[in-house]
Amino acid sequence: MHVLLVSISAPPKNSPESLQTGRYLKYLSRKHSVTLLTTDPTGGWEPEDQSLLKYLKNVHQIISLYSLPSRLISFLKKIKPDVLLPDEGMYFFWQSRTAIKKIKEKPSIIFSRSAPYSSAIMAKKLAKHWNVPWVMHLSDLWVDSPFFTFSGTTRKKHERLEWECFEQAKIVTLTSQKTIEFYKNKYPQWAHKFRFLPNVFDGEDWNQMPLNTTGKIRFVFTGRLYGTRNIHRLLDAFEKVAVSFPQVEENCEILLAGFFDNENIQRIRRSSLSCVKYLGSLSSDKALQLQQGAHVLISIDSLESDPRYDVFFPSKLLDYIASNRIIIALTNKQSTTYDVVEGKFGKCFYPENMHDLPAEITALVKDFTNGSFKSLVPNSKEISQFEAATNTIELEKILLDTSRAHG
Repeated sequence: MHVLLVSISAPPKNSPESLQTGRYLKYLSRKHSVTLLTTDPTGGWEPEDQSLLKYLKNVHQIISLYSLPSRLISFLKKIKPDVLLPDEGMYFFWQSRTAIKKIKEKPSIIFSRSAPYSSAIMAKKLAKHWNVPWVMHLSDLWVDSPFFTFSGTTRKKHERLEWECFEQAKIVTLTSQKTIEFYKNKYPQWAHKFRFLPNVFDGEDWNQMPLNTTGKIRFVFTGRLYGTRNIHRLLDAFEKVAVSFPQVEENCEILLAGFFDNENIQRIRRSSLSCVKYLGSLSSDKALQLQQGAHVLISIDSLESDPRYDVFFPSKLLDYIASNRIIIALTNKQSTTYDVVEGKFGKCFYPENMHDLPAEITALVKDFTNGSFKSLVPNSKEISQFEAATNTIELEKILLDTSRAHG
């Protein structure tokens, strides 16, 4: 089977979606001929990361198309934002003829990963050109994403593009059961197309390092914080602990890494805690090392009451699971994060019980200093359902069945 994998977010770009693309690509390319169609790295929130080239080792052909410079994108946002439809990657699918010329072998099937949603539109055009089946993966909601505010004519254009993609795709894979239910309610006529394909971790990256219980207890967050996903409640809790238990600053480190917006950076700078350090953005390998050297890993979701936030499956959770450390998640009780983490890989704190977070932090620090700290031992069944190798077998079955049904 020759698979054409279409994804703007792909290695060596360092982003959550690119890591997911890479992990599936790694195992799929070991058994099948895979062509990757992507774009050149442009920096920004997806910097080039050479450590991610390991995922491309067995890929048959890699085609990297031109990307518009970030300065031009910023200019277009100001003078003609409607050109950037459905997103900043729109120039990708404008190059469909170039892609067709560069692809050496007609694919048996096309598999696209979005966001950016321009990946799906490119796949739709190529599937129509070659008359081959197309499996579309959506990691996030599209038109209904709470992170975007489409209105008027712009929203209608997005709705049309989303409709066309759902209509043409033979199968649509989604990262959580909540997302599947959302789209079943929105598109009941296409409910038979929807399949579960979660975010994954690479089992070959499983943390083998023993838990180090000397020195200070290390709380680690790696990821992205912006908008409604922010550091406020976590730092509020630690600052509250420091008032009643001053030793906390002597006995712990709070290490924060990733792309943070200015609001989050300013909140860190205002903190009264001397044990908080912001490390900026790290390569994938360095982020993995930081996670594996942690004692407690912190996950932060948006705590908005809008139920659309709850369908997201943060891919960072899978990196944490592979690090084999306790997870403390700030999330909503109805969220996918809660379903994954609570009682299996750690504890969740949500608006209704957030007042318990300082006591949990205090208990963890005290357990560590008196030598009674123990890492959580997750059930192997809970772990295996999120392994890249296991889920690539499911993806392979989806692709083979879809290709055969197409004839």
